[in-house]
Amino acid sequence: MDKKIPSTEEVKLGIEELEQRMAPSQPPGLLKKTVKHSLVLALPMVVVAVMFISLAHAASSVVHDPRGDVGSSPSYLDIAHAEVIEQRGKGTLLFMMQLADAIPDEPSQPDLIWPFHVDTNPATFPGGLYNEYVVRVRWVNGAFVGEVVDRTPLLTGGAPIITSIPFLIAGRTVIASVELQLLGNPSSFGWNAATRPGATVPYVDFAPDAANQFDFSTLATWAQ
Repeated sequence: MDKKIPSTEEVKLGIEELEQRMAPSQPPGLLKKTVKHSLVLALPMVVVAVMFISLAHAASSVVHDPRGDVGSSPSYLDIAHAEVIEQRGKGTLLFMMQLADAIPDEPSQPDLIWPFHVDTNPATFPGGLYNEYVVRVRWVNGAFVGEVVDRTPLLTGGAPIITSIPFLIAGRTVIASVELQLLGNPSSFGWNAATRPGATVPYVDFAPDAANQFDFSTLATWAQ
């Protein structure tokens, strides 16, 4: 049986529900901007309405981050809240990030990255870094993309493997949907969220706060 693709109005309602979950102190309606970038229409396996219905009964890990700690960088690189949620029975995780301000439809910068760093094995350091995987939404070459970067081949001299994933951007909320198998089917892992104005420049913000991309002392933990 084919899954029902939600209407734009259903997606808006789901986003409003998510906003209240992620920032209950904020008035509703801050994310009423039209959903801009959703691969749900191209990838029926991800149905936005189902995402939100499933949240209340899922294993989750949440971090909060102070606003206004990104200096002169755009406020849509300032993390306010990040969360990893399991969609029970679906073998899928939702990586969610709420920012201080809405992401523009077409940012003026050539490259922007909203990544989650995932450490599934504290004993390994592929490429000299703690994280085996990166889950990210990225603005590059004039388009938004969702990706999982598998860095584990670096441990044996190989190259990272990049896989496209479904994602959603609505106002100041970013969501990436990842099948657990793309992360090696872990039962738990350490993680943080970050923002970066390009792949070769320093990070702007971390949640939880971290000194730099080599600092894994403050990782949050997700567990089933």
